[in-house]
Order: sequence, then structure tokens, then C-alpha cells
Amino acid sequence: MPKPPASNPTRAVFADALRAGEQQKPLVDPPPTAKRGGFEAGKWPGAPYERLPPECPVLPLGIEGKVVWLIDSVGQLQGLAINEWGKKAIVHLFASCPNYTQWAWPKWNAKTLTISGVEVDDAVACLTKHAAARGLFEPADRVRGRGGWVDGKGRFLWHSGDRIWRVDNGRLREALPAEIDEVFYPRRPAIEHPWQEPVAQGAAELVGLLEDLRSWEWERPALDPILFAGWMVCAYAGGALDWRPGVFVTGDAGVGKSTMQHVVKEVLGRVLFKTGDTTEAGITQLVGIDSLPVAVDELEAEADNKKVVAVVKLAQIAASGDWKFRGGQDHQGHRFRMVSAFCFGAINPPPMDGAKRSRLAILNLKPLDRAKVRQRVLRDGGVIGRMMLRRLMDGWGEWPATLEKWRTLLRERAFSQRAQDTYGTLLAAAELVLGEEALEAAGLPIAEDSLADFLAAATHEERAGNVANWRGCIAHVLESMVEGWKGGERPIVGQALEDLDQGLTGATDAAGLATVRRQLGALGLGVIDGRERDKAGVPKYPGSEGYLLAIPAASPLTAKAFNGTRWADGVWAGALRQAPETVVIRDRGNAQVVWINGKSTRCLLVDLKAYAQASEEG
Repeated sequence: MPKPPASNPTRAVFADALRAGEQQKPLVDPPPTAKRGGFEAGKWPGAPYERLPPECPVLPLGIEGKVVWLIDSVGQLQGLAINEWGKKAIVHLFASCPNYTQWAWPKWNAKTLTISGVEVDDAVACLTKHAAARGLFEPADRVRGRGGWVDGKGRFLWHSGDRIWRVDNGRLREALPAEIDEVFYPRRPAIEHPWQEPVAQGAAELVGLLEDLRSWEWERPALDPILFAGWMVCAYAGGALDWRPGVFVTGDAGVGKSTMQHVVKEVLGRVLFKTGDTTEAGITQLVGIDSLPVAVDELEAEADNKKVVAVVKLAQIAASGDWKFRGGQDHQGHRFRMVSAFCFGAINPPPMDGAKRSRLAILNLKPLDRAKVRQRVLRDGGVIGRMMLRRLMDGWGEWPATLEKWRTLLRERAFSQRAQDTYGTLLAAAELVLGEEALEAAGLPIAEDSLADFLAAATHEERAGNVANWRGCIAHVLESMVEGWKGGERPIVGQALEDLDQGLTGATDAAGLATVRRQLGALGLGVIDGRERDKAGVPKYPGSEGYLLAIPAASPLTAKAFNGTRWADGVWAGALRQAPETVVIRDRGNAQVVWINGKSTRCLLVDLKAYAQASEEG
């Protein structure tokens, strides 16, 4: 297909200039003695508090416990506790129009019959009365800050702090921050506005950004720059997405990780929260109700990883948009919802379990080729970012179908649900903005039947670390070491079982089985032959073709093997029950009672051949 024409920056910049002139209109706040809406000071219908005064610039939203929530005259969300009301609070709420308060609730000088101030009690009574009339209000449910969102009809909204933006039939529309579909978008410090002109899929400026990203030495040059470009699109989409995948850029010193973070900042501008040293609490408080992206450079593994792991945990929560619950100094519970896309960079990433890794695409950078001259394509990142945002808005109607196409492709190649969410979202976002032709030119075999195989092979190692909980639990048992065995030998559970299966343990099967049982008994584990039959010759474990590892649901010896893991304190039993019944047998009644260390113990039975087959199948 032919390349879309480049957008017209001159025309869009001119449109920006016109808008800036229109917004510089002076705020009108007549003297307190002037009539408003035809009414004199303090004489509007319902004064002083039965009704809100006409055209009140402060909007009561509701009450939550001891706090009254309002939108102030500037458009900001304000929460005032009962002990914070007073003259200063009223002045602050009406900061942009101080004359209004004296007109609405005038305090008269009895001698001169002039307005000398504000009847603060009347103002407080009026605002709190009408907040109460609106009912209970919780900001976590009904207030959205800056960033990308969808309205009640699924249309994309961009909240730039000073305006709400939406594309209708190809035309960019704007409105002041306000209530939309019972959700409040308060005024916030302004960030970037969308590009004023429509932007076509695969516009030259956007493809130029991809070319710039390709100039780094990626481990997977045909995939990684595309995934990274897709993340930048997701960074704008934020709260509009059901799933917000993150990216973690790794590589040794000098490969260009920090330079890439600077490029991200150049493109996203004030949209991005960027830091090199932070905490989970710091990010939560800084982002607040916004859905803006977060970039953390040098998130390195440390001797004590609690701080950095907590930051990655926050990205895990933000991917799905789950709620966080915290207690406060006021002894009230508070809810937070993080819906930001995260980008990390490090030489040595902190330890991550499967749940955290499954929400991140790990992108590795190789050492730069000093013989190559890296050509910088990107010229004006701020323009590129605004154009990317506008393309996202223009193409939002295509998003569901584009996402489902990629998810289906990955699902048919046996990608897990989380892998579909992460890779599917990044690839769909990249296509929505860049188009198939640009992805093909970058090396992704879009038009070939081998695309699914290519993606599976390219991400196999990365996805291999995102094992299911039950798989990880069994793997940990098999890798456990038997301490203090005879002659200083320290058998490993999995190796002992493998030797048994291959007949390497003893002169006979019975002798080998007895040896391994003694070894595993040191960890409270047992082993039985799944091919055993009862006295009538009926198989005791139908379908089993080899040895079964017996793991007690509760045992002090087995507990030692799980100390320091997420399966400690008996959690391992629940994890094992998550496995397929063909892998972990738990419904055979007395056939699950195994003789271990001189006593009968009820166990969960791991069919080792079935486990190995399940592992080979992914």
C-alpha cells in the first residue's frame, strides 16, 4: 500500500496559536455590589444556603466521612475535613473570583451599609449542605486525573489537565474539565495537547520514530523496537486500556539504556513521570489520580531488594488496574488505583517471580557496534509525541479488532493468557499507530504464515521464566537438596528420582526404590511406583506409567524445604492442587496414603512422567 503523506506541521502549529489566543480571555469577577444574574448581593433565590447561588464557580460533589469534596473555582479537586473549614478555606476555594463570595454571602457594615467581608458560616453551610444533598462521594471511583481514559460509550478521552479532548468523526473537540458520565475530570497542571490535525496510520513522522528506535543494538532487532514503540502508545492510552503492559530494558553499561530513556522523555514530555531513584510510595503519591506513564532508570538489583521489588510490584498492579488498600493516620481505609504503563531500565534487574515477569516485556540491548555510525532520525520529539497521541485517538475505533487479531494469533500458538495480554497489547498498539507496512519493513514477518512461529521462538526464553505457580512449586521440590546424607553426599531430589527411573540407584528395582525412599525421607517426601496393582491385579493408579513423588500436605521436614519461598507455611499444598489432575493426583482416597519415615502419611502424588510431558508441551 502507498505510504501515507506526511502531516502538515505548519497548519497544526497555526491551529495551536489560534487556540492559545482564544484561551487568554480575562477572567470576569465583577465587584460585590454589581448584580449577577439580575440579583443584588445576598438576594439571590434561596439565599443564604437553601440553594447554591447562581453560576457558583465552586461545585460541591459529595461527602465522604468527615470530608467534603468539591471542585474549586480553578477546577481542582479539593477535600476539606470538618476541622479545616473557615475563612481561609473559603478564600482558597474561590481563589480566582474573590468578589463572588462577598456578593453571594455578604457581610454588611451596619454603619456604612457597605459590604465589608464574607459571612463565612453562611458560605460553609451552603456548600456543605449541597455536598450532602449530592450524597456520598468517593474520589477513587468517580474522579480521573490527566491521561487517557474512555467515557461511558467507550470513546477515547484525553485529559490534558486544562482540557478534555475527544475525536468525533475525524474532528478534534475540546471541553473544559467537568463531569462526564458521572465521572469528574478536575483541572490539573497542563500537559501536552493532541496534534490539531488528523494523523494517518503509518505517517512518516511516526515511522521515523521507529527507525530511530531500531538504531540501538537490540537482542531481537526485528521485534524489540516494535514492542518498545507499542509501549509508547500504551503510555498515552493509560486508563483507556484493560491491560497496561510494561517494558524492562536491560543491558550492560554503555549500551544506551539511559539515552533511550531520554528519547522517551523527549517524545512524551510532561506526560511522563521519569525518575532514577524512587520508592513505591513516592510513585503512588506523585501519580495520584492520573493515568500517566512512569519511567524508572537504573532500577538495579541490590543487597536488599525490598524497595526495588516493591516498585516492580506496583507495575504489576498497574497492569490490570487492581485496587490498593491502605490505612491512614485518620484511621480510615483509603483506596488507590494505579493505571499507568511502566518502563524500567537496569544492568541487573531485581528478582521477579512469574507474576511480575508476565506483565513485562524484557528487552535486552547488546553492546553498541563502534564501527557503525548511529544516525539519529528523530528531530522534534515533542511533535512526534503529540502526533502519536492524535493517531491513537483517530484510530481508537479500530483498537478492539486490532487487539483481538493479535491475541488470537498468540492464543493459537499456545501463548498463556498473560502473554497474550502483554505481547498482544504491545503489538496491537504498534500496528494501530505505525501500520502493517512499517512493521514488515522493520523485520516482523507480518504477511507470512510463520509470524506466530516467529513470535513464539523470539519470546520463548522470556516466557519460560513465567511458569505457572504449580510448576514452580514442583520444580522447587525437585531442585531441593538432601542435607547430611551418608558419606557427605548431598542428593538432589530430582536427580535421585531420575537415577531411580533409569535403574542407576541399586542392583534391583526394589533396592533402588528403598535407597531413594530413605534419601527423600530426610525431606519428609516419599516415592511409590505408579504401576502398582492391588491383590486383584487392578492398577492402583490408572494412567500412571512411572514413579510418583509423594508430597505431604503438612510435614515439618517438608516445610524446611520450602522455607524462604512463597510456598512456605503449608502454602505448597494449595499450589500443587492447582496442577492438572493428571499431573498431581489428589482424588484416589486411601491410595494417597504413603509410608514415609515409619508412618502412614496422606500425600499429594506428582506423576513424574506426566509432569515431564506437561513441561515439554510448555
